[in-house]
Amino acid sequence: MPAHSKPLRPVDRFKSLLLFLVLFSGCVVPQMVRCPMADADLSKNIFEIAPKGTPRDETIARLRAAGIDGSFAPDKSTMGKDYYCCQTWRRPSGEIWRINMLLHFDKSGNFVETLDMPNADSGLRPAKSAS
Repeated sequence: MPAHSKPLRPVDRFKSLLLFLVLFSGCVVPQMVRCPMADADLSKNIFEIAPKGTPRDETIARLRAAGIDGSFAPDKSTMGKDYYCCQTWRRPSGEIWRINMLLHFDKSGNFVETLDMPNADSGLRPAKSAS
């Protein structure tokens, strides 16, 4: 009997299934793409989510609810809690946009401005749309 007609052992079936799932997950998992918006439009959208003057904790809560994730600088940093770096935006379509925007909070902890960051996403593919 030829070797290719032997039934697969359970271990081989498991390995085949695992390999299939790993390959398939790369097609299903949302991929990170460049944000298609100009920085001015991105700032406008962020201010619609959290207007100037919004307290720090409320600003971050609103951003997270809208799908925008990021982080503050480490506590020992000179930037501390004055700047929040927006890094990704999960869109309703499931697409994840890479964004590079700093949010500046004043000494009272209120959101005052957005600052553009250098483009760090040159290796990402373009987004499908800006909607």
